[in-house]
Amino acid sequence: IDEGELQDTWDYIYEPSAADILDGVLMRYIESQVYRGAVESVACEMAARMVAMKAASDNAGKLIGDLQLVYNKARQAAITKELAEIVGGAAAV
Repeated sequence: IDEGELQDTWDYIYEPSAADILDGVLMRYIESQVYRGAVESVACEMAARMVAMKAASDNAGKLIGDLQLVYNKARQAAITKELAEIVGGAAAV
């Protein structure tokens, strides 16, 4: 095989041209970067919502504990008052 023949067989023609390929690749790159930004924005929003809901749940749990304590104290005071009235009534008789 002659060297000239070998060189001719390895000569490639690009279809479409390199400039067209570059334009297409750049356009897809820009689209993917915009899409990535949108997806990251949604992911950040969901993460912020998750953190806010966890804080709200923790706060609700603390509030339930505080209200349970107030309820128990009021209940205990009512029972004590009732017992004092019973004892006072029994002493009067």
